[in-house]
Amino acid sequence: MRFPSIIRSYLKLTSFFKLNENYTIKIETDRYLLKTANHYSEIFQLLLLRYRNFLSRSGTFMSFGIDLDEFDSTCDHLIVIDKVKKKICGTYRLRASTYTDIFYSENEFDLNDFLKIPGIKLELGRACIDKQCRDGAVINLLWKGIGLYAKKSQARFLFGCSSIKTLNKDIASSYYRYFKANNLIGTKYKIFPLPQYKENLDCSKELINNIKIELPPLLRTYLAGGAKIYGSPAFDYSFKCIDFLTILDLNQLNLSFKRRFFKEI
Repeated sequence: MRFPSIIRSYLKLTSFFKLNENYTIKIETDRYLLKTANHYSEIFQLLLLRYRNFLSRSGTFMSFGIDLDEFDSTCDHLIVIDKVKKKICGTYRLRASTYTDIFYSENEFDLNDFLKIPGIKLELGRACIDKQCRDGAVINLLWKGIGLYAKKSQARFLFGCSSIKTLNKDIASSYYRYFKANNLIGTKYKIFPLPQYKENLDCSKELINNIKIELPPLLRTYLAGGAKIYGSPAFDYSFKCIDFLTILDLNQLNLSFKRRFFKEI
């Protein structure tokens, strides 16, 4: 990004954002610092990281060169800073029902049946890790931060869109059948994609059975904790991916997952 573009992007950011941490998180290790972003320079860096990972790779370009939407200014943003390289290498966007009743996932799914039940909900989204830092340390630290945030907000449920980079209906059907076969589809709440994101998944069983299932690391972590998939996938043509609505009830956590990330809850 050229210097004038950086200036324009930064000015847009500062005019849009009002810095305000809803909950303050900080965890430090020898190599990394995890914290809630509380400075414009940190917000700008994480939006650049998201843009490089989500939009530029999918062929979607924005004039300001940052991944910014209307939800960002009212969310908390977990960031992991590499203290050696002095740069942000991971981020997660958090949005709790203690301070909002509007969620990003509602853009793609009808969540009314879920949102009306008792219990504080914490939406997770825009997870992003620099490609040079995907050895497990950064995502583990982010999940520890999520655990601490859930404690501070007294959240009962974690939820959000888990993305798989495809728009192929056969592949989408294959993943959905895999989740059903492995008892990973939840039935407690009626959740379904909005009409503009829904596609017919009636595809050839022979084609579907020949597709190899490779779960993205973030979705794999979610499911390892005891999360369930709700409804068929939403087809997000802007980001060129399918999204599965995922819900994790913190009262029903996998015990090893709880000891690792949520031991204080």
